[in-house]
Amino acid sequence: MEPSNWRSDGGGGLAGGCISSTLLNIISGEVQSYWEQPFAQPYFDNSTKREVTATVGQSALLHCRVRNLGDRAREKESESLTQQRHDSPQVSWIRKRDLHILTVGILTYTNDQRFQSLHTEGSDEWTLRITSPQPRDSGTYECQVSTEPKISQAFRLNVVGKYIIWRRVRPTTRRGGPFT
Repeated sequence: MEPSNWRSDGGGGLAGGCISSTLLNIISGEVQSYWEQPFAQPYFDNSTKREVTATVGQSALLHCRVRNLGDRAREKESESLTQQRHDSPQVSWIRKRDLHILTVGILTYTNDQRFQSLHTEGSDEWTLRITSPQPRDSGTYECQVSTEPKISQAFRLNVVGKYIIWRRVRPTTRRGGPFT
């Protein structure tokens, strides 16, 4: 029997699910925050750098951190896209200027092999690596999570050339000394 000050809708709705889940966690000795509950939706960790400057020829890394994705998007490298569950959210990288899908999960969907998705199983971080970026790669890239509705976070990449600074030195002479 529940105490009279507890509100429950039989466990089927949000309030009941939260109370039941929290009680089970307390009973089992685990303490989880509200956002770590199984029914919470994925969201972006906004502490990652969203504007990145890279030098031509040196790898560019765009880091997207998705919290609360859980096991829903953890895929094994050997699984094909058709073997993955259709209801599990996937993390994708999109190039905004032409809406080109670059990666889905850890799979690359572009012929340009300079683009690669990096992800360590069990982590929240999904990194787009662009090997040997060129100025034409500058622009906006989007990290998308295929929830319903879709959520996305934009990243700006600026690729700059290598600069060589020349210093003009005036020749000097000292009386009776060498010309330098």
